Amino acid sequence: MKVEMFSYIRQVAASECVIEIETRDVKSLLHYLSALYGDSFRKMIFNEDGSLNNLINILINGQNIILLNGLNTELKIDDLVSLIPFVSGG
Repeated sequence: MKVEMFSYIRQVAASECVIEIETRDVKSLLHYLSALYGDSFRKMIFNEDGSLNNLINILINGQNIILLNGLNTELKIDDLVSLIPFVSGG
């Protein structure tokens, strides 16, 4: 699958905006990326209790994982996963 990262997530991921990897579900993917990119990435994605940070949108082929099976959403080889932080401003 392809994983695309936006905004400050991309900065923590050493400026890689799209990578290709294989994992079985969203949770495994996020743990893999946390190991790959380190503590800064993990703290951005997960809260201290291990739950998903609600300031990050995760889309699978354009559909939010909240509407699917959350962190347990299964991934296929041809999926596009997008990690998008909420943006605010005025």
